Amino acid sequence: MDSTQVLKALAKRHTITNNDFFITEVRTGASWTAKNSYFIMDAIAIRKSWTKPCVTAYEVKVSRGDFLRDEKWPRYLDFCNEMYFACPAGIIQVEELPVEVGLVYIGETGAIRTMRKTAYRKIDIPKEFYIHVIFSHLDGDRIPFYSNKRQWFADWVVNKISNTELGNKVSTKLVYELRMAAKEIGELKAIESRYNEIEKILRDNGLLNRYYVMCLDDELKELKEKGKNGDGNGKRDKDIVNQLKGIIQKLDV
Repeated sequence: MDSTQVLKALAKRHTITNNDFFITEVRTGASWTAKNSYFIMDAIAIRKSWTKPCVTAYEVKVSRGDFLRDEKWPRYLDFCNEMYFACPAGIIQVEELPVEVGLVYIGETGAIRTMRKTAYRKIDIPKEFYIHVIFSHLDGDRIPFYSNKRQWFADWVVNKISNTELGNKVSTKLVYELRMAAKEIGELKAIESRYNEIEKILRDNGLLNRYYVMCLDDELKELKEKGKNGDGNGKRDKDIVNQLKGIIQKLDV
């Protein structure tokens, strides 16, 4: 799991479930100030509330080593009401964090499990921070969830390949279904044409009369029974057989 997957899971929770304002790669100050005077938080969520506004900061870790090397994250506490570490299960343990910092685990499917919920800290967040967020994150060409364009492009290529493969599978299936449908239509047309021929022969020979058809059906049943009983030598039976042979020859069946 990479940081992009973690950020997308957090974004889904805040934007879809909670209707918060969620942004990534957030500086605590302007980039033109001294280098060590600002820091970059992985993500923040801003609750849309006048009565109880809340800025939740997230520090994303996808490796144990990254967590152990990071010493700057305590400074984020001045810019948020709540702070959480977000990581795959097991990378960070609850007891490794101070009580004012929460911890959430992100599963492979994007499910979020809160290991410890942090308390809301009522602090005065510098208004310059909000101004910088507005100025920096209304930039239309900015790429959310990614720290650089290389990472964004790599993910785009993977999605492009997946979408192409899906498109190929769908189109192949559709082509097969269309071919089968065309084959079935051709077979039905052939059957329809054959029935039209049979109907014409029966009509030309006066065999479409319902009464005659019923009589013919009775004669066939009687002939079948006589055949079973060995009684099939009568002239009447021979006439029936000859009639049937004539019909069969005309129908070519």
